[in-house]
Amino acid sequence: MLRFSLKGNVDAHAANALAGLYELPEGEVKLDFSEVQRVNSKGLGLLLKLFEHSEQRGVSMRVHNANRMTSMLFKMTNIERYLADGVKPSSAPRAVNVNPVRVASPQSASLDTEGKLRFMANMQNSQQANGWYLFNSYLQRKISREIFLDLVYASWEGESAPSSANFAFAPPFQSTFLMLEHGFQVVARLAEQADEITVLARADDPRGGLADFKGATVVTESKDSFVYLLGRFLLDEAGLPSEQMKYQFAGHELKSVKSLLGGEADMLFMATENYRNLSGLSRSRLRVLDETDSGLAFPMFCVSPSNSALLPGLRAMLLEMSQDAKGVQVLSDLGMKGWGIPEQEEIEMLAMLFRRYVGSC
Repeated sequence: MLRFSLKGNVDAHAANALAGLYELPEGEVKLDFSEVQRVNSKGLGLLLKLFEHSEQRGVSMRVHNANRMTSMLFKMTNIERYLADGVKPSSAPRAVNVNPVRVASPQSASLDTEGKLRFMANMQNSQQANGWYLFNSYLQRKISREIFLDLVYASWEGESAPSSANFAFAPPFQSTFLMLEHGFQVVARLAEQADEITVLARADDPRGGLADFKGATVVTESKDSFVYLLGRFLLDEAGLPSEQMKYQFAGHELKSVKSLLGGEADMLFMATENYRNLSGLSRSRLRVLDETDSGLAFPMFCVSPSNSALLPGLRAMLLEMSQDAKGVQVLSDLGMKGWGIPEQEEIEMLAMLFRRYVGSC
C-alpha cells in the first residue's frame, strides 16, 4: 500500500500537489488527512476528479484520519465511500432521483437599455440596510443606470420572485436556483465569507451537549436553505440522528430566535454571522452547542440573462471595490471584505447540492 500525507488546506492551491497522484500504479493508496485543516468546494472538486480518475486506472484510493468537518462535507457531496474510517451514512435529507447537473445557459446576451433596473439584495443581517443603499448608489454611478433597490431580509416569498430582477445578491441556494432555473450568471462571490451555521439552545436549558437533545424540536428560517442542510448534517456528524428531530420553519431568523427563547423550540439553526450580530442581551440568553467551519458555499452576486452583457463590467467593478476608497467604505458599511471570482468547481458543487437536496425533492 502506498501512503501519502496531505497538510494544510485542500483548495485551489492544492492542484499541483494532487497532480502528482494521477499516475500511480494499480493497488491501494492511503491518503492521510490527519494534518488537513480544511477542504473547501474547490478542493472537493479536485479530490473527486482524482478519485474518479484513480478508479478508472484500478487504483483504490481512500482518505484516512479526516476531521469531523471534512467527513461531513464528503457525506454532503455523496463521496463518503472514499473515507476509510468507517463513517455511518448521514440521515440528512437526500433526494431519491438526482438529475444530471447543468447550469442553465443565458437565454439572451442583449442588454436591457430601457427603464429602471431592479436589484434584489438579500441582507445577511438587519444592520446592512444602509450599506446596501450606499452600494446601490455606487453601482448606479459605475454603470450609469438608474437602479431600484429591493431589500429582502427573510425567506423569499416564492422562489420565482427574484427571477424578475436584473441583478441579485443572494445566499448560496437561492443564487443556485436563479442559475439553474432562470439562466442567471454568477458575477462574483463574497471573498472569505462562507455561509456557516451555529446550533443554539437556550442558556437556561438544563440539557448539556447535542447528544442530550434527541427528539428535540429545531427551529430555523427555511427548509430550502443551506443553513438547514448544514444543520442536519452537523447533528448527524455529532451522533444525533437528524431524522428523529421535529422541525419548525419561521420564515425569518429573528422569528426563529424568538421561537427558541419563547420555549416553542429547543434548538436553533442560525447563520453564524447573524448570531454574532445579535444584541448582547439576546446572545446572553443563548448557548452555542456546535458550529461549522466548512468554507463550502458563499453568497453570490448574479446577473439576469437579459443583462448578461453587463457581466464583464460588473465583475471588474466588484473586484476593484477593495482598491477604491469609496468602494472600501461601502464594503465596510456592509461588513464585507471584498469579492472574488468563483471557481467552476465551486459552482458545480453548489449545483449538485441544490439538485440533490432541494431541486429534486
